[in-house]
Amino acid sequence: MGDYQRILQDPTRWEALNWPLDRATFALRLSALREVRNDLVHFNPDPVPDRTVSQIRHMIQLLRRYAFT
Repeated sequence: MGDYQRILQDPTRWEALNWPLDRATFALRLSALREVRNDLVHFNPDPVPDRTVSQIRHMIQLLRRYAFT
């Protein structure tokens, strides 16, 4: 996830996606998901909060809409 963040920090690469999204907002959401991913991979025993599950689902919908069309 961190690699995706670094790649998309480059305005040229972001523009190449041609997404009608705000790059800074997308980067913040991606950072939040990176933290969730790190918790899961490192076996954090705490359950994933409902709000976080909702954020993950929203990002999946967003990526399906823009990245896979």
